[in-house]
Amino acid sequence: MRKKTRYHKGLAALLALTLSFPIVPEIQTKAAEESETEYTTLEELEALEMQDTIWEDIGQEPIESETEGIETETEESETEDATVQQTVMGTWTHPGDGWHYLEGTDIRAYMGDNIIRLCGTGDFPDVDYWKLHERPWHSSSAQHLIIDSSITSIGAYAFYKCPNIKYITIATSTFINNKNAFEGISYWPVFRIVNEKVQTRMYGTIPYTSMDSILAFAQSNAIGAAYVLDDNKKATAFQESTNPTINNVYSAKNKKAPWNDIPKNSNGHEITPICKLSPLTPDPTLKVSAQRVYPGTVCYEVYAAFIEDYTFATTFNISVEKEEQPVKETASELDYILTIPKAYRHAGRSFRLLAVGEGEVYIYDDLDAADNTITFRTKKPTTAYALVYK
Repeated sequence: MRKKTRYHKGLAALLALTLSFPIVPEIQTKAAEESETEYTTLEELEALEMQDTIWEDIGQEPIESETEGIETETEESETEDATVQQTVMGTWTHPGDGWHYLEGTDIRAYMGDNIIRLCGTGDFPDVDYWKLHERPWHSSSAQHLIIDSSITSIGAYAFYKCPNIKYITIATSTFINNKNAFEGISYWPVFRIVNEKVQTRMYGTIPYTSMDSILAFAQSNAIGAAYVLDDNKKATAFQESTNPTINNVYSAKNKKAPWNDIPKNSNGHEITPICKLSPLTPDPTLKVSAQRVYPGTVCYEVYAAFIEDYTFATTFNISVEKEEQPVKETASELDYILTIPKAYRHAGRSFRLLAVGEGEVYIYDDLDAADNTITFRTKKPTTAYALVYK
């Protein structure tokens, strides 16, 4: 029996439409080559003399792999309460020898001729936009930024408008709390994503991992960045976790280091059609498309309030257009068929969509019996959705 669509107001109004559809530059798809050459890591940062043309020599000391795929990493992650709020950066002290200490924390920064290293333990706080000049690296000419895996999160404006930073090493255990943390760095930057045990923040029953935050950053930034992961398996999982796939993702084992010339070795931005109008309610004037995305954390708070006894799977943005203009509402209810990612398909599993609109949350139950799709009926298709199941 088909269940009636329900919608809720109230909490959804708090969202204030913080959702945004990621804008990914059109880049020609090109496969990266794979070799058996290992990625070279840093042995002693303090003694390192960086060279502009050899990014392979930076990184962290080898970190033992704790996880393999993108979908299952939360099973082995450290979990924390998501209600902890980020503080604002305090005062730095500079005792000498390139070291800077952030008062009231265990965080310190080392600055050499061509390197910034953020180390210690805990969350690196938000930076007051009007106090950017108080960051030790504010006017640094260093190209290389290394964030130790013991830094659990990077706050807003941390490296904002640092145009010389081009090579960034960050572990999968570190949350990127706001994508503006790296806005305004060098164009075509290279992020070396070092595998480490992911951390998890819980929004009700919904897990949000440090890897999720990195993926959210990677899919939404438009600075031409490249992302280098430990091996081809991790690079593939990272790139294919969104739709369109993430641009410019490479394996650190690639001997030719294609990220040294990203424009000539670009890859990604492959789009797979995953949503369409049902043939039962056709409308040739409408164009339907969907993206698999990682939304802002406010969305998780809303979804958690309406998930009931279901399990969170993933999120989508669905867009319906007519004559290249977005369609917020159709004259009558239409049926849409959304493809369920393979990782979540299971015989007999019950699926549901939670849709966030303008101050409303809509709940759509599955109208079909197939295990690989969910069919839902709505007049307001263009919005963000969470796929849940039980």
